[in-house]
Amino acid sequence: MAEPMHPKTRSRLLSLLEKDSSLLIFEVMIKTGLRTHELWNMELREGGLFIHACKGSVDHLCPLPDAFIARLQCHWADLVSDMRRYSHASYNRILRFRWDAFRSSHAFLTPYSLHSLRSAYAIQVYQQTKDVILVQQLLGHRAITSTMRYVRMTLIEENRDAILKAIS
Repeated sequence: MAEPMHPKTRSRLLSLLEKDSSLLIFEVMIKTGLRTHELWNMELREGGLFIHACKGSVDHLCPLPDAFIARLQCHWADLVSDMRRYSHASYNRILRFRWDAFRSSHAFLTPYSLHSLRSAYAIQVYQQTKDVILVQQLLGHRAITSTMRYVRMTLIEENRDAILKAIS
């Protein structure tokens, strides 16, 4: 797995995304942890985005702030029509192309793939809640081992002093 996105980098990225509605899909991804193929299965509901299960995941609701939901409602038709214009596989490739073009114009984002948005979301939620099961549910994972890939380095960093004390 690639290097985790630092919280300051995440904040900087969000401030860029929030200024440009053409980048809204990336903002959705970093605020929900959705994979590109899950975007096709999202449904805007009161309280957040409902994600219908795919690729071994489970149905789940990604809670979102009311202000962001209102923004999504304003752009929802355009967002969905942009997706539906292409086949599923083509849209995934187009999103990756758009992300690569965006990050190449912002040097601080160069090390981060599109999947880094999911990782940043998982780490942010874990750091705020310390609840691995919650992260598992929000990411739609069936198995906790999948979720642990995202939070394991954070766990080691948070417990570094205790680990060093234990081996001294």
